Amino acid sequence: MKKVISLTLILFTFIAIQAQDDDFKTIFGDEEFTISGFGGPFMSFNTIAGNFAHMMGGGGGVILNNKVLFGGYGIGKTTRTPLNPNKINDTVFTQNYAGRISNLEIDFGHGGLFAGYVFNGNAAIHPTFILQFGWGTVSVSDSETFPVLNDNIFVLNPILELEMNVTHFLRVGIGADYTLVTGVNTLGYNDGDFSSPGAFLSFKFGWF
Repeated sequence: MKKVISLTLILFTFIAIQAQDDDFKTIFGDEEFTISGFGGPFMSFNTIAGNFAHMMGGGGGVILNNKVLFGGYGIGKTTRTPLNPNKINDTVFTQNYAGRISNLEIDFGHGGLFAGYVFNGNAAIHPTFILQFGWGTVSVSDSETFPVLNDNIFVLNPILELEMNVTHFLRVGIGADYTLVTGVNTLGYNDGDFSSPGAFLSFKFGWF
């Protein structure tokens, strides 16, 4: 997942640098159509299995008419979430890792696509709505064997931000998200352990 996030950042940062504000006529009339690119890091602060979690990621894409945006993203957990022995419902697993369970932790990450809408983007401060939808893993790992097991998941993450136009090249967004996870079936953990509201912070570099 860390490799996915790194490659996503590199790719979309390059797109943002190369993208230019390009006005052109359409076959449907004289209305001008603009397209620009952006990329940058973002983070979310929420809870996983009752523990505080910091999620760090990045992505980027294109903006049409300074309103509609879409692209790709990747994000992963940076904080430690210890495996709760009281959650484990697999006796074989408990026997195999007896004496080592305290060293095990839960990892969580996902990546995919996003689409969104910018409301009145020319205003210095304006709202933006983004919907991330992607795939990822919930895994159990330790320092010796990585990972111990993997569980594939699907994620929907709606985000509502108040964006600030710092310059023509930078927007900073502060808001909230709600991570909705499905497909979790890991040692007694379920979807609800990974689905939670959170605070959201983003930095978008490009041309606006």
